[in-house]
Amino acid sequence: MDVQTRLITPICPHYAEHVWQKILKNERFVVRAGWPIADDPDSTLRITNKYLQSCIVLMRKSLHKQESCHKVAKKGAAASTTFAENKLSVGCLIYVNEHYDGWKEQCLRVLQDKFDTEARSFTPDEDIIDALVNCSFGQELNLKQIKKLIAQSDSRTQWNAAGDLK
Repeated sequence: MDVQTRLITPICPHYAEHVWQKILKNERFVVRAGWPIADDPDSTLRITNKYLQSCIVLMRKSLHKQESCHKVAKKGAAASTTFAENKLSVGCLIYVNEHYDGWKEQCLRVLQDKFDTEARSFTPDEDIIDALVNCSFGQELNLKQIKKLIAQSDSRTQWNAAGDLK
C-alpha cells in the first residue's frame, strides 16, 4: 500500500496524505517520501512473456491462413463455404507450468545442455536422441516410446518457454 500511496500523491494529494499518516502511520509527509524504486525485472518472466507473445502471433497467422484459404467456385459450380460462413469456433488453451516433473524435467535438462546460446540453436538431433536414451527415463523406455512422449508434449517448444529450469 506504500507504493500505491506514493503513486497517487500527484493526483490526489489530500487523500494520499490521509492514507499515509492515518492508515500507514507515517509521521512525515508523503510528498517528502519520494517516488518508489522498482525492483529489477524478472528475466524468466520477460522470456516467458516474449514466448507467449510469439505464440499469439503464430496462432493469429494460422487462423488468418485458415480463414483466407477457401476455394473460389467456378462458373456454374456450387459455391464452397468459407471458414467464416461455417462459423467454426476457434479456441486455444495455453498451459503454463512453473515446474516440470519426471521425464519432462529430464528431457528439458537434456535440451538445455544441447542448446547453443551463442548460435541460438540445438545440436544435431542425433546428439539429443543419444542423450535422451542415456538419461534415466531413456533407459527405462525404448527409442520409439521416447519419441512418442516428446512428440506428444512438443518439448522443444516447452524448452523455449521454460528457459532456465528451477
